[in-house]
Amino acid sequence: MRTGHISDFPYRDWVHEKSGNLGCKGELKISDTGSSAGLESILIKCECGAHRNLDGIFDPQKFKYQCCGEKPWLGENEKDLNCDKEVRVLQRSSSSVYYPVIASSIEVPQWNNLVTEEIEKVKDYINDDNKESFAKEIAKKCNVPIEDVKDILNKSIGWSGSLEDEYRALRREFKEDIFNSSEEKVPELLKEYVSKIVLINKMTEVIAQLGFKRLDPNYDITKEETYVSFKKEQTDWLPAFENKGEGIFIEFNEEKIKEWELKKNVQERYSNIIQRADEGIFRSLRKTISPRTILIHTLAHALIKELTFECGYSTASIKERIYTTYDEGMDMSGVLLYTTSSDSDGSLGGLVAQGKTDKIEVIFRRMIDKMEWCSTDPLCIESDLHGYKNANLSACHACTLLPETSCELRNILLDRASIRGTLDDLSLGFFEKFYENEEI
Repeated sequence: MRTGHISDFPYRDWVHEKSGNLGCKGELKISDTGSSAGLESILIKCECGAHRNLDGIFDPQKFKYQCCGEKPWLGENEKDLNCDKEVRVLQRSSSSVYYPVIASSIEVPQWNNLVTEEIEKVKDYINDDNKESFAKEIAKKCNVPIEDVKDILNKSIGWSGSLEDEYRALRREFKEDIFNSSEEKVPELLKEYVSKIVLINKMTEVIAQLGFKRLDPNYDITKEETYVSFKKEQTDWLPAFENKGEGIFIEFNEEKIKEWELKKNVQERYSNIIQRADEGIFRSLRKTISPRTILIHTLAHALIKELTFECGYSTASIKERIYTTYDEGMDMSGVLLYTTSSDSDGSLGGLVAQGKTDKIEVIFRRMIDKMEWCSTDPLCIESDLHGYKNANLSACHACTLLPETSCELRNILLDRASIRGTLDDLSLGFFEKFYENEEI
């Protein structure tokens, strides 16, 4: 229901439909005859003598009324008089009456303003043939790495571009009021798999409500026509609020990720999920679905579960933000694990402390160990396409599923085998050789 129109049940029209006295303004009374527990026992009576129970109101063949176009979220008298769609009856307490459409972003320093200004001056002269030379010149002038200039030159637009900006900022150190971060040394044991660890000592998350959906929760955040917007045509703002907190950003080894996701057995395992990636449920996730998406998402869940044993926060308090490569976008392979609070001071550092070199190594070790076995094995590790929309493989509440407040991907696209492999094929695991040279 993309219009979002909603109104009270047409009791008066329903009662007088058979008698034809639709203009009656008599007083209506509702009563329960007690004949059953169904709608047929709920009786509506008019003082004119007309009466009718509510049996059949959920049947489209019996309940045929045209929408009156009411839009109460925009004001009491807001209506779309041109709506000609038939209405559908829902219980007021039904969860399908209202699905919020939420978007969040991390407020990061504008580190690239100078580079962007220089690019704007010469953008009309840049093409594929001379892009490299322009990048070198701008990098030298702005005293920044040439990779940063290339990233901005190739920057995606829209939602993916916003995530790429966050990703670039999360990889750096800043000492600002809205964003304070410091890079931590990667433990020797993890250097083959993890390229960077950044402790986010202070951060701000902005959460805005773009609109809502009814009946069907799926939407594409980049396409306003797929949901009902809150905005009137003349407004340029949305309801939003800020949370402050802390987090740990982990960037995985891009070359190792590419090597893993190009394996034939990995591609075969995830082919079914990826083939269905154009379905509505996947469009609403704002991700390009690939094996790395499943791997990094599963790692995020496993790390959150392990962090809760050390930092004092519950699993519902720690959230994830997944950064994976979009089609034709920059290479991304990272995750931000963070906690925020509406309090002006944010959190107290308990999560960041676990990102220190010695502690994060222990957390990774324990996480990888636990992903080898689940208390519901062999059922869990042998699971095939289950969960919501059949979008999970080896995943259950005992090993990887999290509270909905923690997961940005609705607890789907999870597979424990992506970390340690299956009983029959250990090579499916990203950490297949983690203990190869270690004494256990």
